[in-house]
Amino acid sequence: MLNKFVANNKSVYPIIFKGNFGMLESINCYLYEHNDFLTLIDAGINTREFQDYFEEQLTSYGFEIMDIDQIILTHHHSDHIGLVNYIVKQKSIPVYAHHLAIPRLLLKAEYQIQKIDFFSQLYTRYGCMELAESRLKKIKKTMDNSQLYRVNTDVLPLYEGIELGDLKIIEAPGHSIDSIMLYDEDAKWLFVGDVLIKQGSTNALIDHDEKGSLIPSVLQHKTSIEKCLKLNANYIFPGHHQIYSTIHEVVENNISRINYKLDRLVAKIEEGNNSVTKLVHSIYGKRVDKEAALILSEVIGYLYYAEILLLIKPILKNGCLSFEKNVN
Repeated sequence: MLNKFVANNKSVYPIIFKGNFGMLESINCYLYEHNDFLTLIDAGINTREFQDYFEEQLTSYGFEIMDIDQIILTHHHSDHIGLVNYIVKQKSIPVYAHHLAIPRLLLKAEYQIQKIDFFSQLYTRYGCMELAESRLKKIKKTMDNSQLYRVNTDVLPLYEGIELGDLKIIEAPGHSIDSIMLYDEDAKWLFVGDVLIKQGSTNALIDHDEKGSLIPSVLQHKTSIEKCLKLNANYIFPGHHQIYSTIHEVVENNISRINYKLDRLVAKIEEGNNSVTKLVHSIYGKRVDKEAALILSEVIGYLYYAEILLLIKPILKNGCLSFEKNVN
């Protein structure tokens, strides 16, 4: 059991599940108690091992599942929503998420069709369909088995500025289009999901908006990270890695990492790696074989970011994009 955090009449009880999750050392969720009302912020992964650990932690803090009064999700990714169905099956409680998370959590048919169309067209346009096959297969598998992956309860929508008790909702897109942060100004606590973790930066993952257009994920992510500097937070509770209080240092490190990735990409293009396929192999080498989906997401996201900043120019030939450094 970890030490709880206390401020005024509020408490935070961390649930930090450590393990081998790629480059992530833990999966975190938090119990936030205010006036005997218990909120679960994020819900981990859907495995029996995590479920057992979660219940052990509840017991060690003096709680049980029936004590949870509501769930707030920082975004729709599977390592943050895992036990939602398990919990709401035992107790009917409200589940909240950003309004753009709802079709992703409920896996509505029209959303899934839009998603597969978007990624099929995107990978074709960027000339990397061969590398993207596993990603597209995974999307199709989810479509075919959506009943296994969807959240089986109504999800209540959240918007910028809404307050749930003393928790203020702050939109923070970039890592995902639906990412939010939760800020308790009175306690000086900030729950950041995957917006701002201490060990390096999380990926800004490519996605589409409600019209099916590519979003500027890296630009959004950088802007969201910078938002944290305007908040007076003594403790930051992230979705992975350790809880910390050095927000200025972590923001600076994350922004530096984004700038490094941008500069590296532009330099590789200047060297003659003018296609997505050449870029992913020149930057990541053999890692592409195991992490193709994440690497494609990063490279395409940073290409779009570099294009927005007018550092590179896209050239469309035979329906496929290549890139050159902009000399203007």
